[in-house]
Amino acid sequence: RLDAALLALTRAQTLKPNAAITTDLGLAYRDRGEFAKAEAVFRQALAKDGNYAAARWHLAQVLAAQQKCEPLEVELRSLPTNDAAGKLRAKCGK
Repeated sequence: RLDAALLALTRAQTLKPNAAITTDLGLAYRDRGEFAKAEAVFRQALAKDGNYAAARWHLAQVLAAQQKCEPLEVELRSLPTNDAAGKLRAKCGK
């Protein structure tokens, strides 16, 4: 199922590249456990629209999953503080 989603989203991104579709592609990689690929794709989404909070939030999630603590802090500073952000920080022992 995720393979079909990846194929469809890759095609959609080619036809109409935007931050939302790119973020959805990153989510498919994240859901497959391919965190490095997901990270790269979320960064591509942010390159398209640096204010797209969904891409930034999902990027923070994959950074936490990879225990990339310094880049995680950079991303979390760009987002509103909430309990979920605290849980991501906890993955880095903070």
